Amino acid sequence: MGSRDAAEGLVAHPLRENAVRLLALAHYRSGRQAEALAALRRTREALADELGVDPGPALRTLEADILNHSAALDASRAVSAPARPSAAPSPRRPPRHPPRRPG
Repeated sequence: MGSRDAAEGLVAHPLRENAVRLLALAHYRSGRQAEALAALRRTREALADELGVDPGPALRTLEADILNHSAALDASRAVSAPARPSAAPSPRRPPRHPPRRPG
């Protein structure tokens, strides 16, 4: 789904903060800071008008990070390569039940 499809979906559900957060982040990472901030502003206004509340901490943090051009928003930092397994062999576990002794 492109950001245009996501934006159209948010028109129908403007109070879904996580969806707005992801859309704003996508805009920001695409070099469209103004669109990211506009999406956050529209959501803040909708939350205030319809519910009388402020955005949650995730949206407030994202807005501050966008305004400060935080390195935390850099896509290359967000996705890291999986860790390589160590070369050391895994330790052997003792058997669950000790072997029976004849007797």
